[in-house]
Amino acid sequence: RGGDVRGDVIGNVPRWSVMGDAPWYSFDYGHAHILVYSTEHSIASQMAFIKGDLADVDRDVTPWVIVAGHRPLYLTGLDPSWDKDQQVAAQLRAELEDLFYEHGADLVLAGHHHSYQRTCPLYKGECKPAGTAPVYMVIGMAGFMESPIIFPANKEFVFVDSMHHGHVRINVTSSTLSVSYMRNANPKTPADFLLLEKPRVHT
Repeated sequence: RGGDVRGDVIGNVPRWSVMGDAPWYSFDYGHAHILVYSTEHSIASQMAFIKGDLADVDRDVTPWVIVAGHRPLYLTGLDPSWDKDQQVAAQLRAELEDLFYEHGADLVLAGHHHSYQRTCPLYKGECKPAGTAPVYMVIGMAGFMESPIIFPANKEFVFVDSMHHGHVRINVTSSTLSVSYMRNANPKTPADFLLLEKPRVHT
């Protein structure tokens, strides 16, 4: 399903042409529902699609909800030159955080900052019990040298790394969602590992 977006599908994964179209869309992949929104466009122009999409998720079919956008809602330890990104993050939280929380999003992915960052289950800057709030991740470590983290991480961040190239591996079953952060220098052993398990508390 897409926000005025046309595309074809390779397997279960949509391939979209965004020329002249809106680059926000969603799809189901196995046990996960993935919603992609654009932080480079007005959130207001996407809000009806985002709300409708999250409201329509059938948790019996796709028990896990993963949300992704380019710029993060939470990021930490930044050089002062990145202050504008903290301002953007605050605005994105004002527009989207309640919505992600109320609809039980499990994982919120972002890039932009060239580092790996993972929060606790988080709402309004406070850590919550496992399964009651989204985990926020920055996974921009493909270009780590451009975005150093020079300050200690805020308390809500479980793991941060701006010193290594890497990637994540996401595995989803009907009862578990796991994310392994792999440093390219050591691709066999995760540097960080997240495991979420069902049943999840939905409020």
